[in-house]
Amino acid sequence: MKHWLTAMSCALGVSVLAVPVVPAIEIAPVGEGATSVVISGYTFPQDPGEAGKRMEAFAAMVGFVHFHRSGSSLRNDIYHRPIRVPELELALSSPVGQGDLLVAMDLLNGEMAVLSVGGDRAAADPPFTVEGFEAGSSTVTLRGLEPGETCYFISVRPGHWPSYRSLTEGDWADGDAEENGVFELSSALLRSGNPLYVLAGERLLAFSVDDAVPVPVVLESSGTRARQVVPVASHIVGASGVPFVSDLTLTNPVGFRLTGWVRFVREGGTLDGAPSIPFDLEGGESIAWDDVLQTAFGITDNVKGTLVVGGVPGWFVQVSSRNYAVDGEGRRFGISIPGLQTIAPLDLEQTWILPGLVEHGAFRSNLVLAGLAPMPSQVTIRIIAGGTVRAEADREVPAYGLLQINRVAHALGAGDVAAGYVELTVHAGGVAAGLSVVDGSADDAAWIEARPMFP
Repeated sequence: MKHWLTAMSCALGVSVLAVPVVPAIEIAPVGEGATSVVISGYTFPQDPGEAGKRMEAFAAMVGFVHFHRSGSSLRNDIYHRPIRVPELELALSSPVGQGDLLVAMDLLNGEMAVLSVGGDRAAADPPFTVEGFEAGSSTVTLRGLEPGETCYFISVRPGHWPSYRSLTEGDWADGDAEENGVFELSSALLRSGNPLYVLAGERLLAFSVDDAVPVPVVLESSGTRARQVVPVASHIVGASGVPFVSDLTLTNPVGFRLTGWVRFVREGGTLDGAPSIPFDLEGGESIAWDDVLQTAFGITDNVKGTLVVGGVPGWFVQVSSRNYAVDGEGRRFGISIPGLQTIAPLDLEQTWILPGLVEHGAFRSNLVLAGLAPMPSQVTIRIIAGGTVRAEADREVPAYGLLQINRVAHALGAGDVAAGYVELTVHAGGVAAGLSVVDGSADDAAWIEARPMFP
């Protein structure tokens, strides 16, 4: 297959030099006048079923930016496209010049390589500082800028194309809306999407366009790299007196090794203090645990909580679980509960609906809320039936933890509901939400995930 990339250009300002970094992805050194670059060391998927065969369904994802002078302005040529070769020689639309900046990104693991041409600025002090680029922060602040200064940003997170922004201090994007040298930016604006706060392990490159010889700042956000959450897992006796347990299956569908961990966060517990087990999956492999809390964690007491899956790059792991019981004749019954990505939570930009609420003598409905954010989330829960709000309550959902409200209609004061729904509004943070509707005649349940009111 012929490999090609697209290029786009836009005028920015002046020349740039870079702070080198040393990740796996590399840009071969180039000098002035070069018309191509060689990029290597990026994640290159292989077919898990046949050694050395490239995967047709999964390519490398490489991003590249060439910042170069064009007259009195700085231009950025942006290239990105799925790549199916282990080493990329890329033709540039403009020859490399003195002071140019080259940035390559491995978008499967989020790594970034930065190369300056004709000058090493590694020892230079950054002209500004960056605060708040850490897990859970909704605002990133730059201090030490000149009033009205323009900055350029590249935001990278594994498995997604990068975001590019050129923004000016004091304009519409500045949270304080003043030309005062302090730039307060929404983290969601930097990356053009969910979640509305920083997740651990994201990378950000920032530099001042207006400096004569700017020094880029390259950052990786701090925090525990929680990537997926199973909203509820248990080793517990249910309302009928039958023990309910959870299994867990992890699958690696991509052609490179995935390593990480699984933690069990007890209801009322925290991620940092949770017991943990490691996993290591080659391409195409799966691993499964029956009664995962007992077989993997050695937990035999009456307990429930969430299962949190993390690692690098943990978003590619496919996670599934069942919460089930075994009757006296050895028959299993229960519900399937998916692992949900922390990168796509229910958040405050939408109203969320859980339809199918039924609660009376024959049925009961349990509301399950799990934190997908690195900080507590604030939510409002409404029980709606017959066209009216029958009950309303505010609750806090722990970071990566479980909030379960059994018989939710009765618990919130709505009484019996023959047919209704739960309306959920998130005021801060991000959550997963599901409704377990249980048929009391057989203790069989249906799992209903929240969906947006406005698709």
